[in-house]
Amino acid sequence: MFRRIVTIAAAITLPLLLAETVGSESAVASPILPGSVTCSGNWSGTIHFTPALKNGGVSPKEKMKIVATLGNTAKPCVTTAGTIELGAINGTLGFVFPGANNCTTIFSGAPLPAPVAASKLKMTWTAPPGAPTVWKQPPAFSVTGAVGLTDIAIVGGALTAGSSFPAPPPPNATLSDAGWPAAIAGACASVAGLSSLTLGTSSGTW
Repeated sequence: MFRRIVTIAAAITLPLLLAETVGSESAVASPILPGSVTCSGNWSGTIHFTPALKNGGVSPKEKMKIVATLGNTAKPCVTTAGTIELGAINGTLGFVFPGANNCTTIFSGAPLPAPVAASKLKMTWTAPPGAPTVWKQPPAFSVTGAVGLTDIAIVGGALTAGSSFPAPPPPNATLSDAGWPAAIAGACASVAGLSSLTLGTSSGTW
Protein backbone atom coordinates (compact mmCIF):
# COMPACT_ATOMS: atom_id res chain seq x y z
CA MET A 1 0.00 0.00 0.00
CA PHE A 2 2.84 2.38 0.93
CA ARG A 3 4.61 1.73 -2.40
CA ARG A 4 1.38 2.43 -4.29
CA ILE A 5 0.91 5.77 -2.49
CA VAL A 6 4.49 6.80 -3.31
CA THR A 7 3.94 5.91 -6.97
CA ILE A 8 0.74 7.98 -7.14
CA ALA A 9 2.44 10.92 -5.42
CA ALA A 10 5.31 10.78 -7.90
CA ALA A 11 2.87 10.68 -10.82
CA ILE A 12 1.20 13.85 -9.51
CA THR A 13 4.42 15.68 -8.63
CA LEU A 14 6.28 15.14 -11.93
CA PRO A 15 3.80 17.04 -14.16
CA LEU A 16 3.79 19.88 -11.63
CA LEU A 17 7.59 20.08 -11.71
CA LEU A 18 7.54 20.03 -15.51
CA ALA A 19 4.93 22.79 -15.57
CA GLU A 20 7.04 24.90 -13.20
CA THR A 21 10.14 24.34 -15.33
CA VAL A 22 8.37 25.25 -18.56
CA GLY A 23 6.84 28.29 -16.89
CA SER A 24 10.26 29.45 -15.68
CA GLU A 25 11.77 29.06 -19.15
CA SER A 26 8.88 30.99 -20.71
CA ALA A 27 9.33 33.80 -18.19
CA VAL A 28 12.99 34.13 -19.10
CA ALA A 29 12.39 33.88 -22.86
CA SER A 30 12.13 37.65 -23.33
CA PRO A 31 15.51 38.62 -24.76
CA ILE A 32 16.95 42.08 -25.08
CA LEU A 33 17.09 42.37 -28.87
CA PRO A 34 20.03 44.04 -30.63
CA GLY A 35 20.00 47.51 -32.15
CA SER A 36 16.90 49.72 -32.38
CA VAL A 37 13.65 49.34 -34.29
CA THR A 38 11.97 51.68 -36.79
CA CYS A 39 8.32 51.48 -37.87
CA SER A 40 7.51 53.90 -40.68
CA GLY A 41 4.22 54.30 -42.54
CA ASN A 42 2.96 50.89 -41.42
CA TRP A 43 0.86 51.63 -38.34
CA SER A 44 -2.79 50.69 -37.94
CA GLY A 45 -4.57 52.33 -35.04
CA THR A 46 -5.94 55.43 -33.38
CA ILE A 47 -5.10 58.33 -31.09
CA HIS A 48 -8.04 59.24 -28.83
CA PHE A 49 -8.51 62.69 -27.24
CA THR A 50 -10.34 63.03 -23.90
CA PRO A 51 -12.00 65.48 -23.64
CA ALA A 52 -12.48 66.12 -27.36
CA LEU A 53 -10.33 68.89 -28.84
CA LYS A 54 -12.23 72.03 -29.85
CA ASN A 55 -11.48 75.48 -31.16
CA GLY A 56 -11.45 77.59 -28.01
CA GLY A 57 -11.47 74.53 -25.70
CA VAL A 58 -11.10 75.49 -22.03
CA SER A 59 -10.54 72.16 -20.25
CA PRO A 60 -7.53 72.24 -17.87
CA LYS A 61 -6.78 68.57 -18.59
CA GLU A 62 -6.29 66.45 -21.69
CA LYS A 63 -5.46 62.78 -22.31
CA MET A 64 -4.09 61.43 -25.57
CA LYS A 65 -4.41 57.64 -25.70
CA ILE A 66 -2.51 55.80 -28.45
CA VAL A 67 -3.50 52.27 -29.50
CA ALA A 68 -1.94 50.86 -32.66
CA THR A 69 -0.42 47.86 -34.40
CA LEU A 70 3.16 48.34 -35.57
CA GLY A 71 4.00 46.76 -38.92
CA ASN A 72 2.34 43.92 -40.81
CA THR A 73 3.52 40.90 -42.76
CA ALA A 74 3.59 42.90 -46.01
CA LYS A 75 5.45 45.84 -44.46
CA PRO A 76 7.09 44.93 -41.13
CA CYS A 77 9.15 47.15 -38.88
CA VAL A 78 12.93 46.79 -39.30
CA THR A 79 15.86 46.94 -36.90
CA THR A 80 19.39 48.29 -37.21
CA ALA A 81 20.51 44.67 -36.77
CA GLY A 82 18.71 43.74 -40.00
CA THR A 83 15.85 41.76 -38.44
CA ILE A 84 12.12 42.34 -38.94
CA GLU A 85 9.61 43.07 -36.16
CA LEU A 86 5.86 43.18 -35.65
CA GLY A 87 4.29 44.66 -32.55
CA ALA A 88 1.82 47.02 -30.93
CA ILE A 89 1.93 50.33 -29.06
CA ASN A 90 -0.36 51.32 -26.21
CA GLY A 91 -0.19 54.18 -23.76
CA THR A 92 -1.39 57.57 -22.60
CA LEU A 93 0.06 61.07 -22.50
CA GLY A 94 -1.65 63.31 -19.93
CA PHE A 95 -1.55 67.11 -19.87
CA VAL A 96 -2.55 69.69 -17.27
CA PHE A 97 -2.58 73.34 -18.35
CA PRO A 98 -5.22 76.00 -19.15
CA GLY A 99 -6.98 75.28 -22.45
CA ALA A 100 -5.46 71.79 -22.73
CA ASN A 101 -8.16 70.74 -25.22
CA ASN A 102 -7.89 73.86 -27.38
CA CYS A 103 -7.17 72.82 -30.99
CA THR A 104 -5.30 76.06 -31.61
CA THR A 105 -2.95 75.30 -28.71
CA ILE A 106 -2.46 71.62 -29.52
CA PHE A 107 -1.71 72.38 -33.18
CA SER A 108 0.28 75.56 -32.66
CA GLY A 109 3.59 74.25 -33.97
CA ALA A 110 5.12 74.90 -30.52
CA PRO A 111 5.93 72.22 -27.91
CA LEU A 112 3.16 71.69 -25.36
CA PRO A 113 3.88 71.87 -21.62
CA ALA A 114 5.47 68.59 -20.46
CA PRO A 115 2.98 65.73 -20.01
CA VAL A 116 2.28 64.51 -16.48
CA ALA A 117 4.99 62.30 -14.98
CA ALA A 118 2.88 59.13 -15.22
CA SER A 119 2.75 59.36 -19.04
CA LYS A 120 4.20 56.33 -20.81
CA LEU A 121 3.98 54.35 -24.03
CA LYS A 122 4.61 50.60 -24.23
CA MET A 123 5.65 48.68 -27.33
CA THR A 124 5.05 44.92 -27.21
CA TRP A 125 6.99 42.96 -29.81
CA THR A 126 5.17 39.87 -31.06
CA ALA A 127 7.21 38.57 -34.02
CA PRO A 128 9.76 37.64 -32.93
CA PRO A 129 8.69 38.02 -29.32
CA GLY A 130 10.84 40.05 -26.94
CA ALA A 131 10.69 42.03 -23.73
CA PRO A 132 8.38 45.06 -24.00
CA THR A 133 9.93 48.44 -24.77
CA VAL A 134 8.60 50.96 -22.24
CA TRP A 135 9.05 54.62 -23.19
CA LYS A 136 8.57 56.85 -20.17
CA GLN A 137 9.13 60.29 -18.78
CA PRO A 138 11.51 61.55 -17.34
CA PRO A 139 13.32 63.18 -18.97
CA ALA A 140 10.16 64.83 -20.19
CA PHE A 141 8.44 63.99 -23.44
CA SER A 142 8.25 66.91 -25.85
CA VAL A 143 4.93 66.85 -27.74
CA THR A 144 4.30 69.18 -30.69
CA GLY A 145 1.25 69.40 -32.96
CA ALA A 146 2.12 70.73 -36.42
CA VAL A 147 0.62 74.11 -37.27
CA GLY A 148 -0.43 72.61 -40.63
CA LEU A 149 -2.51 69.96 -38.78
CA THR A 150 -0.43 67.21 -40.42
CA ASP A 151 1.05 65.43 -37.40
CA ILE A 152 1.86 65.25 -33.70
CA ALA A 153 5.54 64.70 -32.90
CA ILE A 154 6.72 63.02 -29.69
CA VAL A 155 10.41 63.08 -28.76
CA GLY A 156 12.45 62.79 -25.58
CA GLY A 157 11.61 60.63 -22.62
CA ALA A 158 13.66 57.49 -22.01
CA LEU A 159 13.45 53.75 -22.51
CA THR A 160 13.36 51.87 -19.21
CA ALA A 161 16.02 49.32 -18.27
CA GLY A 162 15.13 45.93 -19.74
CA SER A 163 13.43 47.36 -22.81
CA SER A 164 13.70 45.23 -25.95
CA PHE A 165 15.75 47.71 -27.97
CA PRO A 166 18.06 49.83 -25.79
CA ALA A 167 18.69 52.45 -28.48
CA PRO A 168 21.26 55.14 -27.61
CA PRO A 169 19.43 58.08 -29.29
CA PRO A 170 16.22 59.42 -27.69
CA PRO A 171 13.13 57.54 -28.92
CA ASN A 172 10.66 59.40 -31.11
CA ALA A 173 7.37 59.04 -32.95
CA THR A 174 5.46 61.12 -35.50
CA LEU A 175 1.74 60.44 -35.45
CA SER A 176 0.02 61.16 -38.76
CA ASP A 177 -2.33 60.03 -41.50
CA ALA A 178 -3.21 61.35 -44.94
CA GLY A 179 -6.57 62.84 -43.99
CA TRP A 180 -5.50 64.73 -40.85
CA PRO A 181 -5.68 68.36 -42.09
CA ALA A 182 -9.30 68.08 -43.27
CA ALA A 183 -10.40 65.86 -40.37
CA ILE A 184 -8.86 68.13 -37.71
CA ALA A 185 -10.15 71.38 -39.21
CA GLY A 186 -13.68 70.04 -39.54
CA ALA A 187 -13.93 68.30 -36.16
CA CYS A 188 -12.31 71.12 -34.16
CA ALA A 189 -14.91 73.54 -35.52
CA SER A 190 -17.81 71.20 -34.69
CA VAL A 191 -19.91 71.07 -31.51
CA ALA A 192 -18.73 67.53 -30.68
CA GLY A 193 -15.07 68.34 -31.26
CA LEU A 194 -12.19 66.07 -32.30
CA SER A 195 -12.24 62.77 -30.37
CA SER A 196 -9.90 60.58 -32.45
CA LEU A 197 -7.60 60.35 -35.45
CA THR A 198 -6.25 57.37 -37.39
CA LEU A 199 -2.49 56.70 -37.48
CA GLY A 200 -1.84 55.01 -40.84
CA THR A 201 1.23 56.98 -41.96
CA SER A 202 2.80 57.28 -38.50
CA SER A 203 6.43 56.43 -37.79
CA GLY A 204 8.62 55.83 -34.77
CA THR A 205 12.08 54.72 -33.69
CA TRP A 206 12.87 53.08 -30.33
